[in-house]
Amino acid sequence: MLQSRQLALPSYLVAFSLVVLPPLDQLIQIFPLRVGDARWRFGAFGLLSNSLLLSTVGVLVALVVASVFEHRRFRRILGVGTLTVVLVLAAAWVVFALDVLQVRNGVNAQAARAFFAASVSAALRSFFAVLSLTVLGVTAFRGSKPIAKPAKRSAMVVSGPESRTAKRSEAAVLDVSDRTT
Repeated sequence: MLQSRQLALPSYLVAFSLVVLPPLDQLIQIFPLRVGDARWRFGAFGLLSNSLLLSTVGVLVALVVASVFEHRRFRRILGVGTLTVVLVLAAAWVVFALDVLQVRNGVNAQAARAFFAASVSAALRSFFAVLSLTVLGVTAFRGSKPIAKPAKRSAMVVSGPESRTAKRSEAAVLDVSDRTT
């Protein structure tokens, strides 16, 4: 039978795959990079926003695994990484909003509805990814502190009829042990 600790590494590998591979697939599609072109930035952000859901699920899987196996240091690292990605996504979201304003002037009337739908869809996907990743990042930090364990009590105080029975049992055990020695 597998011990539960043996599931940590495969779980982390699945989480890493979910976080890294979808954006990597999208990045391959947007090469060569043309960062100076507003239309390219608009399209690149739209494509990359498609991969944010799976990446967010990957972060969630990693956080659950780190919580279950009490990997506090990894939770802290995950929190820093996640909140860093949130800052980058928030900055990219602002640039995307500016690109939408710039590119919409060049869109013909027939494509205006599709352009609007693509803009709103990418903006909403990225907004909810930023929101979800922020919550996950903060949660990772909150659970990364060691939990204080309650002090163990050394003796249990019993009163009433049970205490007399316990005292008689203890006296009987002591009496038997005195007779044997």
